[in-house]
Amino acid sequence: MSDIPAGWFPDPSGAPGMLRYWDGTAWTGHVHQQAAPAYAPAYPQAHETGPARLGPTTPDGEPLAGWWHRVGATTLDSIFSAMVSLVVTIPAQISMQGQMTRLTDDYQRRLDAGDPHAVSWFFHQMLDVYRDRLWVYVIPAVILVIAQAAFLHHLGGTPGQLITGLRTRLRERPGPLSWGRALARGAAYLGVPIVLELIGLASGSWAVLVPMLGLMAIWSLINPLWAAWDRNRQALHDKLVGTNVVRVRR
Repeated sequence: MSDIPAGWFPDPSGAPGMLRYWDGTAWTGHVHQQAAPAYAPAYPQAHETGPARLGPTTPDGEPLAGWWHRVGATTLDSIFSAMVSLVVTIPAQISMQGQMTRLTDDYQRRLDAGDPHAVSWFFHQMLDVYRDRLWVYVIPAVILVIAQAAFLHHLGGTPGQLITGLRTRLRERPGPLSWGRALARGAAYLGVPIVLELIGLASGSWAVLVPMLGLMAIWSLINPLWAAWDRNRQALHDKLVGTNVVRVRR
């Protein structure tokens, strides 16, 4: 039977309509309820029958999440992340808003006085306002990475994934991620864009900030989109740490 390709076949136990995943060497624990054709054999012994087509899976047969399914989970996670960031940074946001109001007033007075350098002065001062409060970006990012890692390690998925019936696992092995892999995945997903933004802000130069923001936008766009055309349905952060997002059977 070792020459039979991996795939879904009628369960050798004979359960009606039940398919079990054959990994090319042995039967796995992954099953799928589906009406099987009456002529299908109880195990993969006939090449002409072939495996049932149920979409891409992990190497051991667990169905991978579709791209739009992942988008729904990510949207929920983004809402939760925004709420956490807002709560953690409310005092700093209020202070920064006050500073920006005063800065705008000074800018208008310079324009009224005909200052030819008013625009460059304004953008330089605005950058200083954000550079002086880098912790507004760092602390929420650290909290969110640790929180996401805790969910992945203890529950097997982010809050959005748990709500929408998805889980994150290693591609080659089922089960929740280790703390190390969970932290690495959170850092790759949430940390890369934050680090790019921090590099730009810390530089104090618009010549550095603008390219960093451009790279941040490119990463934030390409990273999730990668899972839409990747044959293993892995986003870039999944590829970096070797994970897959899978569907949970209910």
